[in-house]
Amino acid sequence: MSGFVNFVKRTRDGVRSKIQDFSTDTEAPSPYPTVMTADSMKTKVVYDGIVLTSIDVKASPTDENPQRVTFSDKTNGSTTDKDAVFIHNIKEIAREGEGYGTLVDFEATVLSPSEAVAMIEAVEDESGKPKKALFCIHGFNTSASYHLADCLFAKPKFTKVQLIPVIWPSEGEGSYFKYREDRSYSSAAGKALQSMKGPLNSLSCGTSIVCHSMGNRVFRHFSDPEIDFDNIFMVAADVPSDIFNQRFIDGGDEEWRKHGLNIKGMLKDPTEGKIHVIYNENDVKLIQSSVMNLGSRLGAVPVNFEKRFMRDVVHEDLKSCIVNVNASIDEGEVHERMLYDKRNDHCYHFHNKTIKYYDDNA
Repeated sequence: MSGFVNFVKRTRDGVRSKIQDFSTDTEAPSPYPTVMTADSMKTKVVYDGIVLTSIDVKASPTDENPQRVTFSDKTNGSTTDKDAVFIHNIKEIAREGEGYGTLVDFEATVLSPSEAVAMIEAVEDESGKPKKALFCIHGFNTSASYHLADCLFAKPKFTKVQLIPVIWPSEGEGSYFKYREDRSYSSAAGKALQSMKGPLNSLSCGTSIVCHSMGNRVFRHFSDPEIDFDNIFMVAADVPSDIFNQRFIDGGDEEWRKHGLNIKGMLKDPTEGKIHVIYNENDVKLIQSSVMNLGSRLGAVPVNFEKRFMRDVVHEDLKSCIVNVNASIDEGEVHERMLYDKRNDHCYHFHNKTIKYYDDNA
């Protein structure tokens, strides 16, 4: 017991030291492009595109729109979610709160799977070819309204793919207890998304997926080798750093140990597609998460490919399909630095160079 207490104390002191280091970062006006802020939420949220959601929607038909549904940021999460649906024409109908605490009620039109597939495949690039779909799962402390606004903000930056938000019932409140609740909801949300296996696999335009922060926990429970994606982007991933490692996977028969292999199984062609692990070693949110979860996180400690004494190494079956991408540095022709001026950033998933990386590799 004393060893555990000492571990927690050392980790706590390490976090405090890191945070103290970060406090010396520049506070000068940033030369980088603007990003989503609390003020961005002052604008009414209207999202015309297609969204995939595991949040419960309520049938609320009208004469003008018999497929009308309603849902809300306030909709409680569930540990027994089983279904997901496609919706579009999402419009804000009421709100309360302000800034990051904004809670919005929405109306939308629910789509049948075949309608959603047809609409996604109808989006074309400048040459008249169907644009590849890039699904995006948000993380913890992110309401549906914030993710939709964030995607609206990012959408014009994409040139080669069409962005499709995936929303799940995150509480949108950044406390330790809400974090634990969101962890339980995230696994159920992942299982619910599996209900869309048929429609996702029927898309002929090609599909890839981006998962940010705890959205990677949603994704690990969504993982099913019978669902296909061309490429998978795990950004600032709030999952154990050893999820793809040999000892972790081979250490027992529990379902959760096989998630790494399941994720590889979702690559349509493992000889072409990749699991892109995009990380920042100074990610302060994941340093905090490592304390709460008593273990390092993949978004701060990338996949280990080298055998070293007392260190686990990536599973043999996964070596060829995983790429580590360090967001804090330039890698020549591979990618440019993705972070802006904050070296401890966690929410860089829609920064310009990160988006360019998706565009180039999806």
